[in-house]
Amino acid sequence: MRVIAPALAAPARRGKGLDGHVPVSERKSGTGLHPRPATHGSVRLWVAGRGCGPVPDFRQSTFTLADRAFRDYIGSLAGIGRIVPTRTLMTIDAERYREAMARLGASVNIVTTGGIAGDHGFTASAVCSVTDAPATLLVCMNRGGRSLESFLRNGTLAVNVLTGGHTDLSRLFADSAVPMADRFAAAAWQRGPTGAPLLTGASVAFDCRIAEWKDIGTHRVMFCAVQDVAFGADPEALIYFQRSYHRLPRVLSDVPERDA
Repeated sequence: MRVIAPALAAPARRGKGLDGHVPVSERKSGTGLHPRPATHGSVRLWVAGRGCGPVPDFRQSTFTLADRAFRDYIGSLAGIGRIVPTRTLMTIDAERYREAMARLGASVNIVTTGGIAGDHGFTASAVCSVTDAPATLLVCMNRGGRSLESFLRNGTLAVNVLTGGHTDLSRLFADSAVPMADRFAAAAWQRGPTGAPLLTGASVAFDCRIAEWKDIGTHRVMFCAVQDVAFGADPEALIYFQRSYHRLPRVLSDVPERDA
């Protein structure tokens, strides 16, 4: 069985322009394939050798070809025979996945925003670095959260990395029943250059502007350009592992590393 990667072509003049119009016109002699155009906003992969039709329309995925970066990604696959992942691929069940992720220790953070939509914040461990040039990190936020649109309206975001003494504050910002005013009243804050609240006493605070975002399943992934950082005096970390909090001191062990 052979897989023919999608061929990206310029949008048809009468189509809807750049927004995902990707006609497929490849023809492979002797394979039994009958090329047909892809529908607007879709990419189809053709499986040769068994007379199979295309895999499900890419519009079923949460990704959209209107996104320039993703179009570039699709283009990079053309001609190398790779299958683009879609929502239709098999995955493990959610409960088993969550059980596995509980073993992935992660830093605990309070993510805040400030601006025309007001001050909002929540506790998150789904934060990681993307690249240092330009300095960019990502934050995942539940799409069912009441503050979701406020983050986008403000366009700002601060990741406040918590220390071992912030366990109670972490629980407070994780409780959806607690009003925002009460959450922020429980600690001291200062404004960063973007206007987002920075936690006084945080191990470090990343002050960011939201550059772009993408919805994947139940969460929105926000890619954030780091504008400034504020270092705290205490480098101790608060880690969430096996569904409980753990304090990670500056020095885990004084035992020197042995040569491999």
